[in-house]
Amino acid sequence: MVGTDRSKALAMRAHAPLFLWALSLMAGFPYTTADAAAQAAVPPSKADVQFRDLMPGLDSSQVRALLANPDSTTVERSLYDESRMEAEWYYDGFSVAFDTRGRLLGVTLLTPGVATPRGLRVGDKAARMLELYAEPTRRDGDRWRYEAADDRRFVMQVQMRDERIVWIYLGRQIDLTEHP
Repeated sequence: MVGTDRSKALAMRAHAPLFLWALSLMAGFPYTTADAAAQAAVPPSKADVQFRDLMPGLDSSQVRALLANPDSTTVERSLYDESRMEAEWYYDGFSVAFDTRGRLLGVTLLTPGVATPRGLRVGDKAARMLELYAEPTRRDGDRWRYEAADDRRFVMQVQMRDERIVWIYLGRQIDLTEHP
């Protein structure tokens, strides 16, 4: 008799998802896999908008210690103060931008070979980004911006073209119109 009760319990457990789906239909709110995906997507946190151990604010020597020497560098006049220079270092698949004081602003992912902490990559479709991060905080045409829920100074900015990601910036907030 104990074996029979256990068999019934196992059978009921196996059919529970089907039962819950049927119950949701009777209640008038069908539950779908799209609903599950939408519930799983949440806006990013500060940890979601950083790349590897590169936290904005690190100085260039700390970045060099974490990444080694860059493949190439550029130095240009600051868009905000023409008397100062800003640097960008290029590595395989991403670049690292510094402010006028030599402090890390953020990282721009440039190829599919590198990904955000949640797995978003250059080349992914907009639908994939929505699955991973929900709706952006702001959209300016093909540029999407996500602000970290726990610290709005940190952002993920994404450039789209033909519904595909062209680049992803992770770091301190910058003006969407000023990034490449």
